[in-house]
Amino acid sequence: MNESMRKFDIKNGQISIADYTNHTSKLHYHSDVQFVHCYDGTIDLLIDNVMQTLTAGDTSIIMPNQTHSIISTSSSKIFVGVFPCKYIPDLAEYYNDLYAKTPIFRLTNMPDIITDLKEHITDKYRVTAHLCMMFSIFNEDNVFYTRDAKYRSFTLDTLKYLDENFNKSPNLIELSELLEYNSHYVSNIFGKCFGQNLSRVINEYRIEYAIALIKENNLNMHEIALECGYDSVRNFNRNFISITGITPSLAKTQYNEI
Repeated sequence: MNESMRKFDIKNGQISIADYTNHTSKLHYHSDVQFVHCYDGTIDLLIDNVMQTLTAGDTSIIMPNQTHSIISTSSSKIFVGVFPCKYIPDLAEYYNDLYAKTPIFRLTNMPDIITDLKEHITDKYRVTAHLCMMFSIFNEDNVFYTRDAKYRSFTLDTLKYLDENFNKSPNLIELSELLEYNSHYVSNIFGKCFGQNLSRVINEYRIEYAIALIKENNLNMHEIALECGYDSVRNFNRNFISITGITPSLAKTQYNEI
């Protein structure tokens, strides 16, 4: 079951911190620094098409504009913190074009750090101190490489296109024309950048949006299917099960129980 449940959520400006149970997120990116800590269980974290497995006690850093997604592979509980680069401008600038050979590290007191962040989220200097300390541990004995600018541009432009068109009729031809490449090249590079085909990524976008609509509980399943870009409830159900492992109706029941 890929149910996502927000247990805790504080937002202060652009800072977003939250605990999640059995969380799965679509492939996306943002201009902030993100930390993912696994309290319990196991998750797969895809960063720039490189899969990392986090187990209990592991923490990972995602750099600005790195594409990433989270897949809960077992019963799991994680912390996700997203912090604007303005809190650590020098570090963010230095790491902006780099990626780590090993983006996973361990801090025995990470749960205490997370608790302190939650309690003092409005204290800019305290937040900055925690971020600098985590980057310091992350940097120890690690190897960093320069990200491929061409692939990076392709990835960000593609995700922007999907953000704007996932519930319409996105397709390879239209994307190729937008990127000004032939469709064979785009199909080939898409697989290298995302590790899956365009159809699968589109469905991940649609199903994540469907889950948000199900939680709102304002539309029936037919209306949700159409809103997400599907031409029938049958097609919607099939893809929902493929992505989440459960039916939309069961998901609705579970969210109503929360």
